[in-house]
Amino acid sequence: MSSSGSPALPYTVRVDQAHLLAAALMFALSWVGVAYQPKVLFWIPLLPVVFIVWTLRCRTTFTEQGITARYLFRPTKSLAWEDFEALRFTKGGKALAVGRDDSTFALPGVSFNSLVTLAEVTDGRIPDPVTPTLETIDESIRVVERDSGTAVLMDEEEYAEYEANRRTSHMAREELARRQREREGREAAGESTTDMDGTGSTGGISPDPRES
Repeated sequence: MSSSGSPALPYTVRVDQAHLLAAALMFALSWVGVAYQPKVLFWIPLLPVVFIVWTLRCRTTFTEQGITARYLFRPTKSLAWEDFEALRFTKGGKALAVGRDDSTFALPGVSFNSLVTLAEVTDGRIPDPVTPTLETIDESIRVVERDSGTAVLMDEEEYAEYEANRRTSHMAREELARRQREREGREAAGESTTDMDGTGSTGGISPDPRES
């Protein structure tokens, strides 16, 4: 590393060495099958051995001249920086180096999490989309919808517009509720008046039947 603490070229990215633990476990378990049927399953321990060799051999190296990818069975691929166009990821998360002629080749060990370090190592030749995104998220305001519980990230302008719309909607609901209360009050007052009129027309003093 350089005195500033950032990696210096040449910089090598290897396949995750944690695979070696899985390969060692596979190698140990494979002998169970060999002990069961040695004449038929004798070749099974070769699989984790190949996996171990693949983990140790495959790598991607970044130098001042360009990118070099080393594989197990395929020949080594190299791409000069002047011919480098972009870094692309497949749906499966595999990193690809893309040349200006649209040619591609895989970069063993490189993942999306490698981009921050690679941007520093290559002086920006490989862009860093992670840090600007994180900075945008840090500067955003987290709004949680009360009804659905959904969280939404907004910048200051979006949040100001959201608050204005929310307040307008709240005032409109309050106005509708006030009008509804007034309407219900008028209807209740009208029913009370009707009841009083009806009582007055049929009420009064009943005639004494003895007078007839």
